[in-house]
Amino acid sequence: MPITDHYADGLASVDVDVVADPNDYDTFVGVFARTYSHSANPAAIVDLYHDYQQLRAKHPNAGSSKLASKLGVKRSIIRKWVDDDAVPYVVKGVQTAETRGWIPMDFDSVEFRAMNRLVAWVVSSGSIHGERWSVQFVVDDDRARERLEAALTMLDLDGGEYEEAGTKINGTLIGVGSDGSVLGRVLYSLGTPKGDGKRRPDVQLPPYLDRAPAGIRRAWLTEYLKNRRREQHGEPWISFGEDRPASYQRQFVELVEDVTGASASASGTDIYVSADAVRELGLS
Repeated sequence: MPITDHYADGLASVDVDVVADPNDYDTFVGVFARTYSHSANPAAIVDLYHDYQQLRAKHPNAGSSKLASKLGVKRSIIRKWVDDDAVPYVVKGVQTAETRGWIPMDFDSVEFRAMNRLVAWVVSSGSIHGERWSVQFVVDDDRARERLEAALTMLDLDGGEYEEAGTKINGTLIGVGSDGSVLGRVLYSLGTPKGDGKRRPDVQLPPYLDRAPAGIRRAWLTEYLKNRRREQHGEPWISFGEDRPASYQRQFVELVEDVTGASASASGTDIYVSADAVRELGLS
């Protein structure tokens, strides 16, 4: 029987679209892999490449035909791996994320604490878009820029202004260069909407917040509100427009009330966070 009789198992069998536990390696890789579209089932390719590496280590002089036969796949699938030492694009992405400590992550790790802040940033004042999975953040002032740069530094990343920054948006547009597309895929895997996904009927808060420690939930909420609040002439509460589905607004209100023990509400396209909640978060 071939080593890989049905290689579309393992990671390919992951049947969720979002990572709820960042320390769940198989689910994280399975979800992350599906952000690549160069093959019909990129998660299965990750599985197959792993099997291939193990097999070739045992048979270093075997050709692509023999290895393909043992794996139970067509020679064309692995020929470049054998003849040219090529690595599938999705595998390179997984390797980069693993090397950087982004897959998997513990809730209390430096990497996840920073990633949590960036998830909140993209959801509240940024985007993941384009075929390149580029990540963009909008900053309004120097203090916001310092907060963003601090989070990026924790991940050993540098941000830079886009040439068109400030011409089509209210603020400065900051992008990430090196490994920015891998970052975008990781953020998306953690439940960050891509493109116009923020307004989809099924948009929701990142599922990992349901099981995250209190400090992570609090940090996410605080980062979000710092980006969404606007000058309110000294008013002690925070009120802002949030043109997203009612279900999303209810989740947000529940998060505020759970984290702070104080009230919040949503009405139409607006979210209101009470003065008590603002003070409890240290935002007054």
